[in-house]
This record gives sequence, structure tokens and C-alpha cells, in this order.
Amino acid sequence: MNRPSLSAEQLAVVQSKAGRLVVRASAGSGKTRTLVERYVNLVIEGGFSPDNIVAITFTNKASAELRERIVHELRAQNRYREAQLAESGPIGTTHSFFERCLRENSIEAGIDPAFEIFDGSEDRQMLLDIIRNDIETADLTDENISLLIQTLLGKPSWRGGGQPTFVLEQPMEKIIGSFRGTGWSPGELEERYGTVESTLRTWQKIYCSTHGLDEGFLSEPESFVRRLNAEPGLLKSKIHLQKKDADDDSIRAAQFTVGLIKLSLQAWTTFESAIRRRGGLDFNAIELEMRRMLRTQPRVAKRLQAKYKVLMMDECQDVSPLQRETLALIGFEQEVFVGDVKQSIYSFRLADPEGFERLANESETLELSRNYRSSDAILRLVDTVFEEAMTSYSPMLPKPEFDLDAEPEAVTPEGVERWNLEASNPLAIADAIIKYLNDAEVWGEDTPQVTVLVEKSVVGQMLMSALRQRGIEAEYRGDSARFYTKLEVRDVANALRAVANPTNDYALLALLRCCFVGVSLDTLFDLGRLGYIWDHLANYSPAVEEDRAILDQFLAWFKPLTAQADRLNAWEIISKLYATSPFLPELAQRRRGVQMLANARKLLTLAIEFADEGPGEFADRIEKIRELQHKEGEAAIGDGHLATVEIMTAHSSKGLEFDNVIVATLGRVPRRKENLETSLGEGLISFDCAPDGENLFHRMTLNKRKEKDAEENLRLAYVAMTRAKKRLILLCSPKMRAPTAGSVVMSVLRERTDLISEREFTPGLTADQDR
Repeated sequence: MNRPSLSAEQLAVVQSKAGRLVVRASAGSGKTRTLVERYVNLVIEGGFSPDNIVAITFTNKASAELRERIVHELRAQNRYREAQLAESGPIGTTHSFFERCLRENSIEAGIDPAFEIFDGSEDRQMLLDIIRNDIETADLTDENISLLIQTLLGKPSWRGGGQPTFVLEQPMEKIIGSFRGTGWSPGELEERYGTVESTLRTWQKIYCSTHGLDEGFLSEPESFVRRLNAEPGLLKSKIHLQKKDADDDSIRAAQFTVGLIKLSLQAWTTFESAIRRRGGLDFNAIELEMRRMLRTQPRVAKRLQAKYKVLMMDECQDVSPLQRETLALIGFEQEVFVGDVKQSIYSFRLADPEGFERLANESETLELSRNYRSSDAILRLVDTVFEEAMTSYSPMLPKPEFDLDAEPEAVTPEGVERWNLEASNPLAIADAIIKYLNDAEVWGEDTPQVTVLVEKSVVGQMLMSALRQRGIEAEYRGDSARFYTKLEVRDVANALRAVANPTNDYALLALLRCCFVGVSLDTLFDLGRLGYIWDHLANYSPAVEEDRAILDQFLAWFKPLTAQADRLNAWEIISKLYATSPFLPELAQRRRGVQMLANARKLLTLAIEFADEGPGEFADRIEKIRELQHKEGEAAIGDGHLATVEIMTAHSSKGLEFDNVIVATLGRVPRRKENLETSLGEGLISFDCAPDGENLFHRMTLNKRKEKDAEENLRLAYVAMTRAKKRLILLCSPKMRAPTAGSVVMSVLRERTDLISEREFTPGLTADQDR
């Protein structure tokens, strides 16, 4: 199979015969096309059937794109049968492949082949309910649990008192979610943290390993810190040791940690049993069940090995240790792992870039280093910055051939700018963007359109509002828009509650106030004072005369719905609400009318997915999801129309590309100290809630986490900067200090002023005044 349009690097990947191949693929290097070509080559030249090839990507969207391109290419090669097999073949996410295997081998797995998959909001709500119950019924005769609760809540017991348990809920949820997702078992954590002695021993072993200390220090666990302090020279070395450190502080922190672990493991065990009883699996359980099946059922492992010969995995740097371990148990004949540690930005999803590096060191490795996306000026800047900041960095811009007789080519930073602005000031950024959009020298014949990459969704929402107030068409996109917190969504939820139960005064008042009805505040307050609002509405005489007509109109469409509420499902009620009430016309007149109408339509679509739920049930679902801060994106408007300014988080931009990008993430700093600090790879947990400071081991765990945060923030900057094709703008102030990515960028730009042009904006002036 000869594909002359492939580069030499790409062709080497396609034709490699290695049993296990690791491909380091830089941003914009054409890795998806290369994967497609390798897949087709395996079918045509290698003789593999698409049934034999497992192709795994990180998201459902990427899977669909990969499948479509593979099928298209096979058809172009007149391989119609193979194209048909690929359409239904194992091309998808890790979870979809594990799900397929579990259903096909359900008897050996010991599960119902028709098991339900619980989404994130459902299983999280169940876990939180279990955690709250376990806290409220905790065994206070256990001295470690009692000390933990007394320290956090100020008294040894709160049963029946109604005090909040939030201070314990968060760390317990984090321990269960993180360690369950990386493959640790409750038994393994109990062995490490079941007693104060085992906890101290675990911390001390990791401490000695981290700092290269002799394990002779481990002979007396309860005097470990005193012995360190007595060792000449250790206090002055960088091992997180301070004069004030004492063994008593470490012992007390160990007691806190043991108490928290006991509560967490009890909730964890209850949670696993509850999932089993419901006859379903969440995503973590799918991974754990797949691993258990492969470990305990060797016949299944052999059957899968005979069926699936080849594994091709994209975005391998974002795979969790549990996923990687489970796939390895199958034993594929050929394996290709494609990834880029520089683009590993999903630690909160348990990504394991260190695991990818270990895999690369143990395997044959090829590179896709050339970036075909970005301009030379952008690549020159990115290469210079990250060659300085990252180890083993491969430049994406090919080095020009050296000619002793040729005049050196002038380098210009065309399309690459630095704005001396703080990313935390959306108003100043909005004014700067307007001035940039109005700069004819920048755009020439092009239509002004930029994408702004922000750190957090709240900053993006504020920037969108600021731009819209200034008359600029702006949209916030991405998976972090809080759909369920939108006013129009909450209005529909209140309407559903009121229809299901008109005697619910709170829901009825909320409905009367919103744009479904719209009575005055005076009438609303008066009705609230009366109580039993539904009984008064028909004959009520409001002080504001216009409100009587509004109430009559409301009752005309609302009463028939209440009579049908017990016979209709939520989606049917919503359809009738939209058809008979003035809700949609009122939304259309709002400033965000187009988006609000799109969200209203999307809510109806979501209700249809839960077709068996009544109006009250679906309203409760909306409320629960809102409380859980479930991240559902706002509805798309129209037919993919592009706003002048498109805004999204840098995390959401991964895998995308844009002509013109403004990066507003370079000031991102590591998270502050928390009571709970963990290092998942080492199984390290430290919980210290003492009011008078941190102990030695908590400081060690904190610093490990901060180092990882700083590394990931730098990788996030790389991802953001490599989204741009034509123009790249960095919001980067000289005031930025380590360990921000901005400080790294500035340290390079101070020496290399030829890499970027600077644009200054006058603080406090609008775009018009600053011209």
C-alpha cells in the first residue's frame, strides 16, 4: 500500500511491523489521518478483519469521526465488506469496548447482559446519600472517628441536630472517586491506613523514598521526625522539613486520616453493594468488572485474545492506570499507542502521563513531530518557549537547511502578539478585543472572528456578558456551561411542580412571577401573605388591576393541565406548556432570546429521554442535577452559526483548531492547600484538619500535588497556544510570577523580543477612547 501524500514520519507509523509501537504525536501532526491509514493498511496489507482491530479514542465524538473516516477510506479502496464490518466494529471509547466485552461474556462476568449504565449525576447522588447517612450514623466509640468529627464540627455528636456534614462529604467523595477510579481496592487502602501505626509507616516509607533517605529512619515510627531533626544538615536540605515539626503533629494527622479512611471505606463498600442491587454499573464499575473478569476467568481472556488481534489507542496520555492495566490483560498481538505527554491536561479525570512515558521507554517509539496546523510564526514562538520549559521537547517547526552563502532570512512575528492584560479582568479584555476586531491592519480582507480560551467557565460567562453589553456578538461554548442553572430551565421546572401539585405555594409563586405569567411583585407579596394561594386565585382581587386579566389568562391554560397531570408524562406537559402559555413568545423578546429558546427546546428533548417520568419526577431530576453542578452544555443555536467572538475553556478546546486564538490561561496557579491531599500513583493520602498548621507528611503530599499542578498548567498553555492556525494572542503580564505558565513565557520573551509583537492598551478606557 503506497500513500505518497503521507510524510516520512507518518508513513513510518503506518508501515511499522513492531509488536508494540508508541507514537509521540505533537499537536497538529495529522495523527488521526495516520491512524486511519494504519488501520486500512492492517486490513489491506496485513490481512486483519475489522472485527479483529480494537480502535480506542478518548471521546464519543472522536470515535465517531475515526469510524467515519475509516469506513470512507475502505470504500474508496473498494473494500465494501470490510467497510461494513468497520461500521459495527470495536471502534469507540475504552468504556464502550469494556461494555461490549462484558455483555458478550456476561455469564462468566456474573452480571446481567442487559445491565443499565448509570450516568455521572445518578451515581454521584446515590454516593452522596450514602456518605451523609454514614457520617450521621458514624461509630463514635472509635477514637479516631470521634477525634475527626469533634475537630471538624466542634462537638462529638450531631445526631438529630441538623448540622451540615459538608466538611466531611467532599474529602470522602474524593477518596472514593479517585482511588476507585485508579483501581485501588478498599482492602488495599485499609492495609495502609487502617491504624495510626500503619499510616505513619506508609507516610515514612514514601518520605524516605522521595528524598533518598536511608530506611534506617523507619525503625521507630513514633520518633521519626525527632530523628530527622537530629540528623546534621537535613534541616537545610529541600526535604520539606522544618524546625517546628514534631512527631505529635504527625500522629494527630494520622488519627485524622485513619478516621476519614474508615468512614470512606464503609461508604465505598455500601455504594458498591447499592450499584449491584440496582442491576447496573457506572463507568468505574465497568472498568473494575472488566479487570476482575480477565483476572479470574482465563478462558474469557483467551477468547478475547483470539478475537481481538490488534489494539490502536489514541490520546494514550489521558488513559487512567486502571484502563491501561485492564487492556494489557487481554494480550493483543499488535499494539499501537498514540499520545503526547505535552497535551496531558486531564488529571481530574485520572489521566496518567507518567504511565505513557513508562510505556514509551519499554517500546519501539516513533514521532509525528511536524505541526501542519499553525503558521511558522506561531510555531517559532511555541517551540522556543517549550524547548526551554519542557524536557525532551521535539520542535514542531523543521529547522531550515543551513547555507553558508545565503543571506539569513528575516524573521517576523506576523500574527503573534502579547497583550499586557490580566486574564482576571473580563471588562478590560472585552475592550481590548473590540479594539483588535476594529483594527483594519490586522484583518485586511478577512472577517474578524476570534476564539478566546479561558481558564474557568465563570470567566468565560463574564467575558461574554461584557462583550454583548458593548454590542459584540459573543457566545460561550463548551461542556462547562451550566445548562440546568439557566433561568428558563428553572422556570420550566417550577411550572412542572406547580402543574403536578398546585397547592405547592413555593412553586406556584415562582411560576406566577416568571415569564409564564408575569404578575407584579405587589400581587406576589400579597398572595404570599395570604397562603393557600391556589384556593384564592380564582376570586382574588389584586391591588394592581392589570394583574386580574393576567391571572385569568393564566388560569385558562393552567387549570386544564393540572387536571391531566396524573395522566401525562413530563415531556407531554412541557409540550402543552409551550403550546398554550405565553412562555416562548416572552423568551423571544429577552436579550438572550435566541439562546433561551434553544435551551427551552433542548429541555424538551431531554425530557423525552426520560419518557416515563411524570412532571414532578422530572422537576426533581432537574433540581438534583443542578445541585450536583452537572455540566450540560447550552443548546446550539441555529445551524452552527459562528459568533464574532467564541469563548470556551482551554480544556474544552482540546482536539479543536481555530484561525485566531486569544489565550487567557497563562496566569493559572496551582490549587491552594486543602485538608485532604493525595498522590494517587503512590497511594498516598494525608488528611490534616489541625487548626495550627500542617505536619511534615501533609507538606510533602501538598508539594507533590503542587508540582504536578504546575506541570499540568504548563501543558495546558501548550494545548491552548497550539489551537491557533493564523493568529495567536497571549494575555501575559510581566507581573506574572512562578509557578505560572505566564512566568515561563515571559522569561523567554524578555530575551527573544523578535518572537512576538506587543500591543498596549490604556487602562480604564473603552476601545473607542483608546484609539
